[in-house]
Amino acid sequence: MISGNRESFLDLDPDVIAEEWEIRRDMRPLETAAGLLNAVSWVVLCIPLLKVAWRMSHEQTNLMGLHVSIAVLALSATNMEFLSHVMFIGAMTAMEWLSTDFNLDQWLYDSSNRNPDDIGWRSLEVTYIALRGTHLWVDAIEHLFLAFILILIFFAIQRQDSKTILSMPFGTYSLVLSFICFVDFCFEVLRFVSWRTFARAAFGISILGRLILWPIWLIWLGRQLNRRPLARVPTVEMSYGGQQAAGSQSMETNPFVTDEVDDEDKTGFVVDVDNSAKKKALESEKVLL
Repeated sequence: MISGNRESFLDLDPDVIAEEWEIRRDMRPLETAAGLLNAVSWVVLCIPLLKVAWRMSHEQTNLMGLHVSIAVLALSATNMEFLSHVMFIGAMTAMEWLSTDFNLDQWLYDSSNRNPDDIGWRSLEVTYIALRGTHLWVDAIEHLFLAFILILIFFAIQRQDSKTILSMPFGTYSLVLSFICFVDFCFEVLRFVSWRTFARAAFGISILGRLILWPIWLIWLGRQLNRRPLARVPTVEMSYGGQQAAGSQSMETNPFVTDEVDDEDKTGFVVDVDNSAKKKALESEKVLL
């Protein structure tokens, strides 16, 4: 309800409903932009969550179930939120079209009574309320998914043999942030009990989490991942060492190979320098002797 006439709105007064839809049409571009931004933000947030699961799985091979759970929850929440916002935008666009171009005033034709019955306006508003309730539940579930993901990250950090990827203070901060997400979920759900009271509480804690706590978490995560690069695979180093050893052995056995190394080849491989010319010089020395 936007107009503020609560009693008439609960009675499904057609005049109030028509006024509500005029306000919604004016606010539609802003709501559409906000919905698309929210959907894209989930896609962006999913990338570091998947990277955390991928990086930690390299050093904690005995906790693969934990890391897979983080990735599955992140992908599920992203897919659900993205589809929810896109479908809600499409449904709202269709309902706005219904409110402007279709006959919502007179559905029951009576020759003796030509007054509008306004059943169409009431049907449109009931459909909008049901659709809006579904969308609010999806928005509430996103905070519950985030709470579970952060709890799993905390346990994964706690069970690290050596804190080589993420530090324990970061894990503690993730646990605190998961509690904030759970409280946000509770407030979102309790709005159906008392809308005025818990809508304000949910708005306040959402501002705290999305504008302050989550940016700090993302910046902290990025700094730790950049300072702790993924170690090279040992097999690559062993093969490199074998090639280098083979190269050094060829230098000792081949008298026609110099100790010079090509400027572009610094990996330990030796380079032949004009072996044919050296062979000719050696043959001429033997003839002279």
